[in-house]
Parts: sequence; C-alpha cells; structure tokens
Amino acid sequence: MDRHAEMKTLLKLTKEDCRQLERLLEDPELEDSNTDRLMGRAMIVLMAAKESACMDYIARKIGSNRHTVSYWLQKFREGGVARLAKDAPRSGRPRKVTGSKLEEIKAAVLVNEKLKTGRLSTRDLADKFRKLHVDVSHMTIWRLSKIRRSKA
Repeated sequence: MDRHAEMKTLLKLTKEDCRQLERLLEDPELEDSNTDRLMGRAMIVLMAAKESACMDYIARKIGSNRHTVSYWLQKFREGGVARLAKDAPRSGRPRKVTGSKLEEIKAAVLVNEKLKTGRLSTRDLADKFRKLHVDVSHMTIWRLSKIRRSKA
C-alpha cells in the first residue's frame, strides 16, 4: 500500500464552492496581501478536492508546510469558502484609514505614479489629503506607492 495513501485528502466540493474558489484564483482586480493569502487557501482546497492530492504534495506545490494545509482544509470543512476569508485578529496598531478613504488614496497614488511630469512628493500628497480631512501620513503614501511598484 502507498505510504501516502492514508494522507490523501478526501474533500467534496459543491459546484458553487468550486466556482467561488476558481473566481478567487482568476480575478485580476484583486491585488492586496489579504487576497494573496486567500488565493493560497483557495488553491489548497482546490488541489485537495480536484486532484485528491496528499497534504505533503500540496504543501510542496504552494511553498508551505503540511500543518498550514491541514489547518486551512479543516477551516474549509467548518465553514466553507467564507471561513477561508476569515483571519484571526492581527497584532499591532489598527489602521487609521480604511475602506473608501483608503481606496481614494490608492487611486491618487496610482495616478501620481503614472504622471511623467509634475508628480507630487509623498509629503505633498499627504498635505492634499489632510486638506480634505483625511489624516494620512506621507509614510503611508510612500508604503502604498512601494506596494504598487512591486506588483507592477
């Protein structure tokens, strides 16, 4: 008997679960670190269900470890696709700027990056946002522009 046979993961997906997981892998609009984590989790579940792959194989394929694969398969069994998106609370200071304000800042950083001439410094962009009553530091804008450049 294959020594990995007992480690193979039997997982049944509904058509809707499969569609949702595949949509997570194919959506080019999603590009933040939370989405990267969610894509990895979706890949774990899809490989376990479609390929009936063992946890060690999945872990090697996605560059993770067996414990992580086991953890996310268990979470999927507990709550489906919605449970994959739920992270434990992170340590550290909560963000000051979230939601639509954060999206506005990201859009402004992207537009500023595309300008050939007349680009604003991170301090100038922060000043403009402060005039609009959005408390954001120049370092936050710098970090967002750094993330944008690394993904391009």
